Amino acid sequence: MAKLNFLEGMRVVDLSTFVAGPTCAKLLGEYGAEVIRIEPHIGDSVRYVARQLIGVRNGDNPFYDTVNGNKRQICVETRTPEGLEILHRLLAKADVFVCNMRKEQAQRSGLDWESIHAKYPRIIYANVTGYGTHGPFAGRAGFDNTAFYSRTGLNCATLPKEQPPTEAYTGIGDIPTGTYLAMGVIAAYVKALRTGEGEFVTASLYGAGMWSEVFPVTFAQEPYNDVYPKPRSARLLLTQNYQDCDGRWFTLNTGNWEKDWPKLARGLGFDEALVRKTDQLNNALPVHEDLYQMVRQAFLQKPYSHWDPLLIDLDISHDLCQTFREVITDEVAIGADLLQPVHYEHSGTDVRLVRSPVQFGAGPSDTQPARPVGADTLAVLRECGYTEQDIARLREHKVIGMAGDPDVHDRTWDSKFGKGT
Repeated sequence: MAKLNFLEGMRVVDLSTFVAGPTCAKLLGEYGAEVIRIEPHIGDSVRYVARQLIGVRNGDNPFYDTVNGNKRQICVETRTPEGLEILHRLLAKADVFVCNMRKEQAQRSGLDWESIHAKYPRIIYANVTGYGTHGPFAGRAGFDNTAFYSRTGLNCATLPKEQPPTEAYTGIGDIPTGTYLAMGVIAAYVKALRTGEGEFVTASLYGAGMWSEVFPVTFAQEPYNDVYPKPRSARLLLTQNYQDCDGRWFTLNTGNWEKDWPKLARGLGFDEALVRKTDQLNNALPVHEDLYQMVRQAFLQKPYSHWDPLLIDLDISHDLCQTFREVITDEVAIGADLLQPVHYEHSGTDVRLVRSPVQFGAGPSDTQPARPVGADTLAVLRECGYTEQDIARLREHKVIGMAGDPDVHDRTWDSKFGKGT
């Protein structure tokens, strides 16, 4: 494990919920910032997503860990006056405030950008929204399966028109949105170090989706009129999906016909007369159907284990179409340090967490599994100047909570289910 210290000295207060904002704060923590995450007594709803969607009931929480590791965890009810005061004490010493509040909600509690900037002019205010801060949808509720996945055209762009849109998987837009927001925060932090002036930084699920689909969105307009989803005949011969004799799909992706077609044709066993004849063609549209069928039939004769080394020797870009289950055990991903082994002591479960994609010369950084709700409340409040008497009173009045308190819940765990899966 590499301990990164690039952002050492940066203090981050994370009041965000769900996935996008927490992802931003987690990446800052991964790069060396001190991140204090605030949750209510019942914990953030994402703590029980795995149990709700997958049926995990043994206390393991790899999804929450992935987006909330590398943080100190405190339990504060910020909707109370005393809890709001705790938040402000934290903000007074912070460099970054991460949240995902709509403007009206933030204004009601005095946590909008204008109010925060007036009190703490050096702070960077990083906010996630569904549809941005301007335009007719500003302030509208949005999740990644709506703002990122549906509104941007993605869920209708990869299937034939007669098929219904597919269901988005959890986090499809949240993870990239949080990653983009972290990039903006780091840029604003450089400015703050130089000028002493804070900045408003925002990223929307909708905007992240637009950026992620920049090619099809751009070329769908006049005068290009590019159309998705594309039928097979609208894809170049050397950028097609093919099957092997076992029914496994794999993808070719090369547009250099003059260089790659003769190599591939000979590798597939086509005779020289055909190679010379077809060499006069080009990798243009529409696809030459007879030639496509010859290539397809050739690939159907042998397994991918035969084609993979051959295509590597020919230096033709290709790869296997894998399932998510295959990805998590893929030796390529493991060898590239993209998966981090984690052992959960309380359940005896071994899993792998996906590492963030940016790596440095220091080596891949590990995610430190998230601590329980309220695990660091006592230490953080002492650092904020609260006395033992203050802390006891706040705890008695349920303004704060600590791990182990009967009313503090990590909703990944329910004792009646024991350690079963």
